[in-house]
Amino acid sequence: MNRSEQYERLAEILKAKNDVLSELEALTWVEVLWEDFETTLARAGEPYPGEAKSFQ
Repeated sequence: MNRSEQYERLAEILKAKNDVLSELEALTWVEVLWEDFETTLARAGEPYPGEAKSFQ
């Protein structure tokens, strides 16, 4: 599964938990939060396990 497919899967889970969000809003939240996660790891000097490990 590639990153785009993972984002869509996570957005579907988010939308199921919060039905007020549109599909686009849920996808935007997932993308922004994931980018923040990657940035935070990099700033902290933590090793990034890669997408395959992170999306499990």
